[in-house]
Amino acid sequence: MDSANLQQLKRGTLEMILLSLIAEGRCRHGYAMLNELSQAGGDFFRAPKAGSIYPVLYRMEEKGWVRAAQADTRQKQYEITDTGKAALRQMKEEWRGYTETVAHFLEGDGA
Repeated sequence: MDSANLQQLKRGTLEMILLSLIAEGRCRHGYAMLNELSQAGGDFFRAPKAGSIYPVLYRMEEKGWVRAAQADTRQKQYEITDTGKAALRQMKEEWRGYTETVAHFLEGDGA
């Protein structure tokens, strides 16, 4: 997969990944999310930049999926809302269907 296609795929999944991290309580602020992506994201999310996740977090906040509170450390701490939980459930369901469909086509590619 060339880098432009990979970038597009990453952009399309980042909301779902960040919502999952927040929902699971694994990461509550942006810096922790960057670290988690870098450590667990393998080659796909190696060395993510703050400029790649903060716009997504702000967009999710505008959609009402997360809310941010200023913590004592002066870092925003994100928590998922009920609307965000519903959106995440739908994203996961769609992702499962999507990956199953793609896998079906790739199994018969003859490569």
